[in-house]
Amino acid sequence: SKLTRSQVQHDSGLIQARLNSQRWIDNIKLKLQHLAAATPAGTSLVAIQRHVAVTLATWDGVLGEYLHPKWAEQKMRLHGAQEKVLERYFKKVLHKGRATSHGTLAFQATMVKQLNLPDSLYKSVKLLMSEEVLALSGLGVGTYLGEGDEATDEASVAALLYSVTHGWN
Repeated sequence: SKLTRSQVQHDSGLIQARLNSQRWIDNIKLKLQHLAAATPAGTSLVAIQRHVAVTLATWDGVLGEYLHPKWAEQKMRLHGAQEKVLERYFKKVLHKGRATSHGTLAFQATMVKQLNLPDSLYKSVKLLMSEEVLALSGLGVGTYLGEGDEATDEASVAALLYSVTHGWN
């Protein structure tokens, strides 16, 4: 299943928070409009005096609304909410366990089909002390600069086999 941006926004509470904020601001919308209209565009003494008068007249209502605990509570609910939604999603779609013959063959088939990769990129590797054979790709695995040598190749194969048998695929 895919995770969409709208799902993340919904599940994290962002959409509800936006609706709450709009509803809460509606209570002071008229005061905010008066304040915006009275904001001086220049340095005229009359405009500044008008701005000060409107600010003083609307101050208690605007400040009272923005200092209400519901704003801080909403902010705390939203803190890290998107990350939590993503974490829950990935916990559902990521499989615990280790690489299996069936799983690696299915992954190989998917990659070959979707990315038009040649089958020759994959090798069948028999696990030590097991009858299981995994399909492993060489894409980016064991790549290093310089001349190849037996010791480095053996170390790379050992590291890869250890990783795969412990869940990396």
